[in-house]
Amino acid sequence: MGNFAMHNVRRAACRALAFLALWLVLSDGNPSSFPIGALAVVMATWTSLYLAPSVESNPSFVRLVILVPRFVRESVIAGADVARRALDPRLPLRPGFVFYPTGLSRGMQRNVFTTLTSLLPGTVPTGEESGQLV
Repeated sequence: MGNFAMHNVRRAACRALAFLALWLVLSDGNPSSFPIGALAVVMATWTSLYLAPSVESNPSFVRLVILVPRFVRESVIAGADVARRALDPRLPLRPGFVFYPTGLSRGMQRNVFTTLTSLLPGTVPTGEESGQLV
C-alpha cells in the first residue's frame, strides 16, 4: 500500500473513531444500539470524507495549548461586555453588521477563524461580501 493510500486509510480510521466515540456518548454505551450506531458511523465517515477532504496541515499541540486559555479569557471578557451593554439602560444597543476585511484565504484558515469567532458572545459571522466577512 502506497504512502498516499495509507494516509487515506489513517484519515478514515481517525474520523470513524471520532464518530464512534460520539455515538457511544449519545447512546450511553447501550449495546442494543450498536447495529444502528455502526451504520451511522460508516455513513458519517463516508460523508465527511466526501464533503470535507483533508488538506495538508500541520496541527500544533503547542499552539492549541496556547489558544485554549486565550480563547476562554476572551470569551469571559466578551460575555461580561455583552451582559453589561445589554443590562445597562444608559448604554443604547446598536445591533448591526460589521464588514471585516481579512487576509485569510478561503478554506480551512478562514473557516477556523469564523468558527472561533461565532463562539464568542456577541459575534455571529453571517457571510461574505466583496471579500470581507460580514
